[in-house]
This record gives sequence, structure tokens and C-alpha cells, in this order.
Amino acid sequence: MTLDRDLVEAEVGSSYHSFWVGDEEWSDERGPLEAGLFERAPQGNGIFIDTAVHTGLVPITLYAVLEPPADMSEEWQDVVRTSITLSADRIYVVPVGGLGDISELALVRAGTFGIQVAGRGREGVADESELAESYVVHLWPIEHEETTAVLRLSSPRAQNHLRLD
Repeated sequence: MTLDRDLVEAEVGSSYHSFWVGDEEWSDERGPLEAGLFERAPQGNGIFIDTAVHTGLVPITLYAVLEPPADMSEEWQDVVRTSITLSADRIYVVPVGGLGDISELALVRAGTFGIQVAGRGREGVADESELAESYVVHLWPIEHEETTAVLRLSSPRAQNHLRLD
């Protein structure tokens, strides 16, 4: 990372309603769905982002920044912050089922990072071909792990998951 932010834009493959953001190495083990938006890996090295689409390509923009992003809750339906701990100075966006390419982004260091996930268009019926679903993820260095903070949850998908918890 050379400036105050770097980014990668991609279409990542979602399979079984999710894709991975975190270390290059990941497992199929998942924690419970948090805030209707993601499942944390038990190792804490990344998250599986929950999607409306069961199998298909989903647009994502991933930013590496030095400070937490400004409030995005006006433009995005679901916005959640948490933390992850990465073993290397790179973060990966990985299609779980092999659809689409792996994307990676250089970071300032390995270690603990704040991560904010924002999603919109998640109200579509799963597997429709014209879903407007998209995600933006910000990642910034922090000293200590943080608990999950919900900044906004307004999509029917997130609300339905919260009612089931």
C-alpha cells in the first residue's frame, strides 16, 4: 500500500450464498451468521460474506485504507464492522465454489485489521439472473481486536436472518 488507500474491483463467485475475504488459506469451518451479513472463520483470519445469490458472480470493491471509512449507512443497506487477523501483508477475495477469479490486495503489514462490509441489492430473490447485489469492503490496521458493530441493517435478507437468530 503506497497511498492513503489502494483498491481492487472484481466480480467474485458466490457459491452456497457466500464468498471469502481474508487470508489466502481458509477452511470450510464457519461461525454463526453475524448481523445477517457474514460468518467469521473460527481462526479469526477472515469472513464469509453472505449473499442473496446462491451461485453466481457478485461485484465487490475492496479498499485498503489507513483509517476507518466515513459513515456509509446513507448509501448502503447493510453496514457492519468487525476485525480479523491476517497472517500476511495481503488480503484475498476468494470464490468459494471456484466461479470467478481470486483477487488480492497488498496491505501495510500483517496483523489485526478493522474490516467494514457494506452491501446493497440483497433483497433480490436468490438465483435471479439480474440481481443488483454488490459489496464494498474497507480494511484498515488496528492494534486490538474489536467486537462486531452494526451500523445499519435494512435489507430484508439481513432482517430475516436476525429474526431467525
